[in-house]
Amino acid sequence: MKNRVSFAVLLVLIAVSLPSAAQKNTVDISLRGPWILYVDSSSFANYPVLIAMAPGVDPNSKWAHQPPTIGNGEAYSVSDPTQGYPPTDSQIYCLIFGSTCARRGASTLNPDVNYPKSSEVEAYVPGGQTSWQWVTASRNYHAPTLILPVPDSYGVDTVWPMRFGPAFQAQGNGYDHYDTYGTGVVLHYFTGPASFDLARCPSGPKPMPSIANCTIATNTEHTNLINTGALHIEMAAPAANWSCDPHVRMIYPELLNLLGTPAGPKDKRDWVVIDPAHDLGQGQQGIYDQFEDGHQTPDPKLGLVQSEYCLEHDSQGGYINDRWVSSSGSTQKMDTPKPCDHAPANVDPWIGCVQQLVKAIPPNPDLGNIRDKTKREVLGTVLHEIRTDGSDSALRFPRLSQLRRLDDNIAFLGPFLGQLLEDTKKRSPADQGSGVLQVLQTIFTFLSEIEPFQDQYTKTHGDCAAPVIHLKDN
Repeated sequence: MKNRVSFAVLLVLIAVSLPSAAQKNTVDISLRGPWILYVDSSSFANYPVLIAMAPGVDPNSKWAHQPPTIGNGEAYSVSDPTQGYPPTDSQIYCLIFGSTCARRGASTLNPDVNYPKSSEVEAYVPGGQTSWQWVTASRNYHAPTLILPVPDSYGVDTVWPMRFGPAFQAQGNGYDHYDTYGTGVVLHYFTGPASFDLARCPSGPKPMPSIANCTIATNTEHTNLINTGALHIEMAAPAANWSCDPHVRMIYPELLNLLGTPAGPKDKRDWVVIDPAHDLGQGQQGIYDQFEDGHQTPDPKLGLVQSEYCLEHDSQGGYINDRWVSSSGSTQKMDTPKPCDHAPANVDPWIGCVQQLVKAIPPNPDLGNIRDKTKREVLGTVLHEIRTDGSDSALRFPRLSQLRRLDDNIAFLGPFLGQLLEDTKKRSPADQGSGVLQVLQTIFTFLSEIEPFQDQYTKTHGDCAAPVIHLKDN
């Protein structure tokens, strides 16, 4: 009897420890940032697919977002900065589940009833159109677009209070629809793949993207990610600490441009401009600028005095160059940064500077006459890493850890190289070595133009309070 009991216990332990033959790689995919979600049932496949589109990112524009990133702890940038802006390649991509582009999923985008319901910003395709012309929108505006299976269900991920209005008003007149809206969603897939990858669709005007031709490789060494049960897709805000969220005010009109109608969400003319709350009160109620007779007053809803002057310097009203910083009326200029400057920080201009630096570094720089062996070896190693991580092929769809490593190496190299340059100048020409001084001077010139990011690349990225728009057919 004892042996039979022991054998039964052993079978139970084995059954518990072994994975079920029917086990599924369930996965949740979060999308955060200014995305438009649309279920396309037209020509891409013979079944519905989910389209996720965000406005194009001009790296030299005011308050530009970071390019989208896809990650599971480590992340890569959905961009090829080696092309410059505007990019020549198509910005329409297929998120590959295993080896399949846009496998068959659900037929509609269904909210998960087991999760709390939050308000969404909804829109409908322009009148007279049977479906959204998303391919044309992506190509016209260089808008990064992801094609995914329609999930089994979805729910809101992150939220932020905001209000909307029919037209910009510097004193806040006419704003309404106060609510807390989703700024991110989670797509629930009951069956996921073992891994994910990214494939590009052909550039326009022909052929039109389809499940058969969206197979162009990107950089699979960077874009292939294992399924850990969660995948994060994020279009992060620029590096800025202004609570008015100027990037949201800049990008919301671009979202409406992608929709193809000036009427705004729900075809209502009172959703044309956005005013995200600049702070939160009790119960996560939004705090907004309020005015009366040209002067700020306490918010009638919350009884709080405002101090940010967001509407007076809102890009939707054309006031994009100044930021109010004191009650006396002094302002701080927020002009577009120079190509190698980082305020606000953005990926592409910095990578452009790195590319210049890489071109200035010879494949095998002659450092043999640097007397200090340790410095010579360290310098050679760092220059090799910069050439490797900063090469054109490596910068295509770059990993964020790779960019962080580049940043650290360049930050380290600056003062170190300056000291070597001064030491070399003091030596006689015959003792300097062939070309060493020229190599050091050339590299140092480029380094002086680059201001390292100083920890702007983190695995959590930056948050964006722009709404996710759920677009529906009429």
